[in-house]
Parts: sequence; structure tokens; C-alpha cells
Amino acid sequence: MSASIRRVVTGKDGAGKAIVVTDGGASRVHVRKELGVTNTVLWVTDSTPAKLSEPGDAGNREVGVVPPPNGTIFRIVEVWTGEGCSGG
Repeated sequence: MSASIRRVVTGKDGAGKAIVVTDGGASRVHVRKELGVTNTVLWVTDSTPAKLSEPGDAGNREVGVVPPPNGTIFRIVEVWTGEGCSGG
């Protein structure tokens, strides 16, 4: 397994100035030791084009393998190799 993945999300304040909305470790990390895989969700959208002005954390929600209809999932998938890997 690797270290935590840092996630920085930016936005705009009421005056249109760029701000940091979130800066920290990704909150949706799924470890499958039996497969030797870690899946970290960074961002999920429900539409294309994405509605970026919606409130809430688009990376902190439960989601399966397939994205929502007309949506997207941005994730990092790590496959472990070598010692400590019990998969496959």
C-alpha cells in the first residue's frame, strides 16, 4: 500500500477570487487486500458537462465501478506487486 493521496480542490469566492475549498487526504479509499488493489475516488459528477458550482464534496460519496448516467468518476487505482501482495 502507498501513502495517502493528497486532494486539493479549488473554487471561487463571492468576488470571483480563486480559493482553496479542500486540501487534505482523499476520503474515499477502498482497499482490497485479497486482490492487491487500492481504489481512491477523487471526484464524481452526475452530468456532462459537470455542474461545478454545486455545494458539497464531489469526491466524498459512495459510488460503484460504473459512473452515474451521463456522469464521470475520477479515481486512482493502485495495483500492488511484490512482497505483501496476496492477490492473484
